[in-house]
Amino acid sequence: MQFSVLSLVAGTLVLGAFFAAVAALVLPHGVAAEGLTPKEVTALVIRVLGVYFLFTMGTLVWFAVRWTHRVAGPAQVLEKAVRALGDGDLDARTKLRKKDYLQGLAEAVRLHVENLRAERSARADVLERLAGTLEVRDFESAKALVRELAAVDGHDSAPDSADETAEDPAERETVRTETATT
Repeated sequence: MQFSVLSLVAGTLVLGAFFAAVAALVLPHGVAAEGLTPKEVTALVIRVLGVYFLFTMGTLVWFAVRWTHRVAGPAQVLEKAVRALGDGDLDARTKLRKKDYLQGLAEAVRLHVENLRAERSARADVLERLAGTLEVRDFESAKALVRELAAVDGHDSAPDSADETAEDPAERETVRTETATT
């Protein structure tokens, strides 16, 4: 409460000083304000208000441009990063300037990218081991690696045998019969 009253008083003093300074600048040299006619006072007030209006508008434009750059810039960076993620590029830039807005969203995108990188690395590791076990025809280990790969991909379990991968029940029965006869 004290701060707002103080800032109001300070703002009023600064505004009064600004008007006095502008009036001193636009008054013809050697003319006292007391000796002005009503038309000259009106002209002086219009000039002072015109300068004040231009100053205020310039300040507002400056603040608006700064603010929009703090929002629009990060939004564009994050949009490019998310599009790159959609294309599979996990090296997209999500770093923002220190005073930019949307820092929380950028951090969330960075964490998501880190998780995707970890999943991609884990998947590549499991696939490499799976290729090795299939080369030596170790099918039991391959099944375990397929289950591990399913876990990496976020699935609870992978099929235990080939008959569970068939979609049609009749096809499953055919696979079971063929497996039993071999």
